[in-house]
Formats: sequence, C-alpha cells, structure tokens
Amino acid sequence: VVTKWHSNGAVAETGQYVEGRRSGDWLGYFRDGEAYFREFYNDNRLVQGAAVDERGKRYVYDELSRYAYPEKGMEAFNTYVTREIRRPEGSAGTRIRLLFQVGRKGDLWDFVVLEGGSPACEQEALRLVREGPPWRQGLEHGHIPVPSQGYAIIQF
Repeated sequence: VVTKWHSNGAVAETGQYVEGRRSGDWLGYFRDGEAYFREFYNDNRLVQGAAVDERGKRYVYDELSRYAYPEKGMEAFNTYVTREIRRPEGSAGTRIRLLFQVGRKGDLWDFVVLEGGSPACEQEALRLVREGPPWRQGLEHGHIPVPSQGYAIIQF
C-alpha cells in the first residue's frame, strides 16, 4: 500500500501496487481531508474514475481522458483530412502514423513519424495535423489539463 501526503500532513492519495503496477482502488483527498477522486486500476490501466473539483462539479472518466484528442472528435478530424488532403503522386495506400505532444492550450510540437512513407507523404501528414482542427490536451482526474501525447493516422 502506498500513501502520499500533502505538505500540511494530510493524506493526498492511497492505493496499492501489485508487481510494480497500480491495482484496485486508488483514493485521493484534498488538503482539508475531503474526498477528491476514486479510481479503479486493473494491471496499471485506469478502468474508471470519478472526481469532484473544489466547486463540487463531478467528473467521470477512464483511461482515454488522459490522451489528447481532436476537440470536435476523431470523426470530424477524419472528415477534415479527407476534404483537405493533397495526395502526392504514387501515394495511394500509404499510411502515416504520427505521435506528437499537445500542450495545455492545444499547441502541438515534437512530432515523430512512427510509420512513414515518402518524404512528400510525411510532410503532407504533418501539414494536415498542424493546420487542422484544434486538439484538446489530456485530462488528469477527468478535468485537469495536462500536456499529453496525440496520435494520428493519415491514410493516402
């Protein structure tokens, strides 16, 4: 069992690791001892969480909330790509997979091509993501913006 503490001596978080991985219920508390979040982990994967912010607003979330995502959804992002893509000659069937960082204000940086093709296809994929619809950063405990990784596949 692990216990983390606030600087005032109050418990901040408790939970357990099994073979080095989060497991079971993890509970978090505000500095005043009030309940903040409850998260359930299975083999280090956040299955479900619920949190209440300082104003009493409730958030329900899972592992996916931690990842960056197009603000209007992946379907809208894919519609944009289909509409705006410029296909270099010989690009049919090429798939470009990109990984990148998304900041708290939706800024994008540190692009990595995980699966590539021709330089022209890679540049077009990068252009589409950089110039495309805004991305929402990841959220900790369902509501706290945190820099996180974005992932996109551009199919030519």
